Amino acid sequence: MAFETDNQNSSNSAQFNWRLAAIVGAVMAILILAAGVDSLRQKEEPKKKPKALQMTTLIVRTTPSGASIRINNEVKCTSDCTLELVEGEHQIQAFLPGYEPRVSTVNLAPGVPIDLDLTMEAQTMGMRVFSDLPSGKVVLDNEAVGYLQDGQLGVDRISAGKHKVQLVSAKGSAEFEFESTPGAAPQLVSPLIAAELFALVVGHAEGRAELYTNEQPLKVQMDESQMGEIGPLGLQLHNLQKGDRTFVVGEGQRQKTLIAPLGSQPVLLLFVRFDPNAGSLLVKSNEEDASVYLNNGEYWKKIKGGKVEIKNLPVGPMQVRVAKWQFNATPLSIKTEIKKGEQTELFFQLRAAAITSATKPVKIEEPPPMRENPTPPPMPSLVLPKSLIVQGGDAFLSQWEDQTNWSDKGGWRLKKGGNFVFFAKRPVQGTLRFSMTLVKGKKLQWFAGFRDSNNFVLYQLDGVNFIRREYVDGKSSDLKTAHDMEGRGSFTVQIRVAPGSITHELLDGAVWKRIDVLSGPGRDFSNGRFGLLLPGDDTYGVSNFYYSGK
Repeated sequence: MAFETDNQNSSNSAQFNWRLAAIVGAVMAILILAAGVDSLRQKEEPKKKPKALQMTTLIVRTTPSGASIRINNEVKCTSDCTLELVEGEHQIQAFLPGYEPRVSTVNLAPGVPIDLDLTMEAQTMGMRVFSDLPSGKVVLDNEAVGYLQDGQLGVDRISAGKHKVQLVSAKGSAEFEFESTPGAAPQLVSPLIAAELFALVVGHAEGRAELYTNEQPLKVQMDESQMGEIGPLGLQLHNLQKGDRTFVVGEGQRQKTLIAPLGSQPVLLLFVRFDPNAGSLLVKSNEEDASVYLNNGEYWKKIKGGKVEIKNLPVGPMQVRVAKWQFNATPLSIKTEIKKGEQTELFFQLRAAAITSATKPVKIEEPPPMRENPTPPPMPSLVLPKSLIVQGGDAFLSQWEDQTNWSDKGGWRLKKGGNFVFFAKRPVQGTLRFSMTLVKGKKLQWFAGFRDSNNFVLYQLDGVNFIRREYVDGKSSDLKTAHDMEGRGSFTVQIRVAPGSITHELLDGAVWKRIDVLSGPGRDFSNGRFGLLLPGDDTYGVSNFYYSGK
């Protein structure tokens, strides 16, 4: 029985395998037949040819003409021009020196011409100011555009055309007019005028530069290469690379190195350096603590370490001598010339003099030593008679209500204390002019327009600032202005008192610099009084006092 069952199972398995093979063969036959039919069908269907692209006319015009035209970043022509392009989308770019690039996209249809008009916008220029001035205001076309910050100022988007630039500072001023034309470097159309300043203007555009200065002729180097001289018509430079260019202008002690940033945009660069009409002295001697005299006035510093340096001296002739008790000087004096921007060096040999019993020094009680310059500065030339300038003596004292605690020292009239020290003339309307120096105290103080202790204007002057403090019915308001005259041993002040205003000016070298104007409708300062304010034991020196009433 077991044997029969095994035979039956073997027979059934063989039948199953035969049927499976038959099914697989049938399926393969069907797939082969289908592939053949599809292949025959593909052979019977012809291939379709791609559609031919048609050409279309594109006319490109620009205002102004002459722009370089690029199609899909490929240079094609100069406007105005006509192009034949295949249908479809294209990018058109227009480039013209001095103008902003224009980009436009067109979609060309078969057989439909297109006119494309592009208006080019002129590039605006920028202006950059670089200076060593501590403060200053920049004015463009009679409108203030900003103040120097750390000696710099930038102005963007200046349109083409003529413009006027002014730089105003307590140390000096500069002004000029220039014209900007698209594609060309800015050019000056008026002389560059600068008072007490050195100024250099660099106009740059498209790799070309125009250089101008207020000092001519002036040699110029750029990146260590000689470029020529700046004359009355300026100096033109060509084929300049973008980036920071180093300019060296001038020679010797007056040589200046300037860094000019030149970029893609047109720019006008103004470089300004403080350059007063003054020179300096270096006085040397073999003896310490010797006194130096300039035009017979004693300088406030003595020789230390074998020398003393004296700066900011006015240009012109100067008589110099050195003296010390019980010493003879060789030479006795030297007449020299103070030259702008230069230092003059002088040497004096001192030898001990023979001492006899008749030449014993006599001890003299001196007033407190001056902490600042004990020699009054020379006053500028005056139109009025010299008799109106009161140096000292009774004529001077008679002009003050408080005539106590005044003394003389080296041309100064010293006043100690007194609080409100009133000028005797009343009311004050006209011009006051005088020199002042500080002997003791923190600042110089005076007042004007005084009606009572609650209504007056107080003025203060220290080494850095000029301060106006106005009292109205006991309430005060302050205005502080940097005078840019640091390091002075004394100040020369001019005050103009009018019914509606009080104007203050400080003498800087040979130039009066306006420092403050107080004015307003309904004001009457001419009914007030003038005087000095010396709190406690503050001590001032006054010289060359002058008043002219109206």
